[in-house]
Amino acid sequence: MQCKITSLDRGLRILDILASAKEGLGVTELGRRLDADKSVVYRTLSLLMIHGYVEQEHSSKKYVLGLKIMELASKKLRNIDLFSVSKPYLMDLAKQTGEVVVLAVMIGDVLAYMDRAEGARAVNLSTGLGQPIPLHSTASGKSIVAFISEDELTRIFREKGLPAITEKTITNFSEFKRHLSEVRFRGYAVDDEETYPGVRCIAAPIRNHSTAVVASLSVSGSVQHITRENLSVFAELVKDYAAQISARLGHGDALEATRMKSDSRVVNL
Repeated sequence: MQCKITSLDRGLRILDILASAKEGLGVTELGRRLDADKSVVYRTLSLLMIHGYVEQEHSSKKYVLGLKIMELASKKLRNIDLFSVSKPYLMDLAKQTGEVVVLAVMIGDVLAYMDRAEGARAVNLSTGLGQPIPLHSTASGKSIVAFISEDELTRIFREKGLPAITEKTITNFSEFKRHLSEVRFRGYAVDDEETYPGVRCIAAPIRNHSTAVVASLSVSGSVQHITRENLSVFAELVKDYAAQISARLGHGDALEATRMKSDSRVVNL
């Protein structure tokens, strides 16, 4: 029994260390931090890998947190107020626009879709709930990272890079930073076929009581439905709904929650 407790303790400590590390760590470094023999650390890592809590990077052979951690975090996050507060707004916005409406959050340096609602014209997006998605090509990601510090922004994309997802993805960091300045100015982000060809997405940040950006709200649809001509109508809807959720979370400067009943605010396609 004592051995099992010690092994469990070691495994939990490894997860804590990897969660705090900006990059992956090797067995030697983990052994040093744990003050444990490398063979013992390796056995614990192997067990964590079997269950998906730890992964080994192919090129560096270093260990990082696995997607199982994301899955557990996703389940936990579903129980906090953000989700219960946001749900009716997602459903209402999906009904109004007829498109896919998504709530996304950052977990560490990873962006994940945590809830969604689908309207009558919803496009089929392959990314599922809880799965990591690109930060730099999605409107959801851009609407969140636009409001982090420049040092943090530089660190994240020095590690992740800006790979081309489609031919329209922004892959130059200086251009990306200029793009984020526009996001801050407008109050919303646009993914113009940068993640899925033929799909356009608009997202706005959601803030909590301390004004911190804690999530994003987005609407995605085909470029035939979300056109350049009606994009501003969608953008105002997304911003208004994000503001209503923010107000429910205690953000004092958010717009007072109101129902959008004016025909001029509804997209008719």
